[in-house]
Amino acid sequence: MLVTPQHTLDRINLINKDGVLHASNSLAFLLQQADETLDQSFLFYDSYMASIREGVRRYRRRLPTACNVDVQIVYYSNILIDSNLSFTSIPKTRSPEFLSFQAYRDYLKQTIDSVTANAVNSERRISYKPKATVSRGYDSPAVLALATEITEVEALSFSTSRGSIGDEDCGKIIAELLGVPVRLFDRLGYRDRVDFPEIENAMRLWRREFLIKDFNE
Repeated sequence: MLVTPQHTLDRINLINKDGVLHASNSLAFLLQQADETLDQSFLFYDSYMASIREGVRRYRRRLPTACNVDVQIVYYSNILIDSNLSFTSIPKTRSPEFLSFQAYRDYLKQTIDSVTANAVNSERRISYKPKATVSRGYDSPAVLALATEITEVEALSFSTSRGSIGDEDCGKIIAELLGVPVRLFDRLGYRDRVDFPEIENAMRLWRREFLIKDFNE
């Protein structure tokens, strides 16, 4: 079972090639792993990828490749794969209708409880300690506050945000008021790492190489 996000800002891409089913939330990594490339004569990748704006029932579900093996795109569904490597998309369960704030609060708390129970389950090969991001917005403090009613949790926050000076969006003070330990991170600290490439730059270079090659041809 593969599980897509509970939103349509991301997806799972799949390609079945030479008896192997590859799946990834990164189209670029999927193509690399499957030794496949996009069809540079196809002019509509951008509109196909943007078609999710028309909704989960109307978006383009296939992308052509250079070798005529389509990449299949799945949004907002659980993907059940059988022993023959064929798969079925199972739509997500819709949220209930909330008739009161308390009903909404209980639903959020139940969801956090389920996620936490899954993460710390002793039957998992790798278990995870609950962590939550926190800023001075609304969403993350609300989730953190609910999480503290369920389990011990560690908060994570950026010391500064959006390149500005000061800690105007740092969630440290909120975490401390909730009695939650907090770890602060430099927003651009990843640039100092030498053990992992900067994926964003790698993707930018890949796109630029693709476009240059396409225009030259």
